[in-house]
Amino acid sequence: PYAGEVLAVGGYIKTLGSGAGTSTDIQLRNETDANKDILSTVGAFEVDSATNLLEGQVVNNNNAAFAANDVIDLDVDAVSTSPADAVIDVVVVFS
Repeated sequence: PYAGEVLAVGGYIKTLGSGAGTSTDIQLRNETDANKDILSTVGAFEVDSATNLLEGQVVNNNNAAFAANDVIDLDVDAVSTSPADAVIDVVVVFS
């Protein structure tokens, strides 16, 4: 019910999955505002990661703000084989 802005996105996945050259990719988008992608670069849980952390995600400052009652979706754009137990953290400031 509040307007705000996405400041950062992070995440952890217990099981990275497998498959050469694959990752589990995460995108945030504002469904209410023309399906605008909030991340200019999607975050990825890379199968060869040493940390199991979401990597590479960049917040697009032009699309980070949202209005009261906007719907923000968490999209999984790609999935490696057998990933499990992902946690996504979104840091938001409300106005």
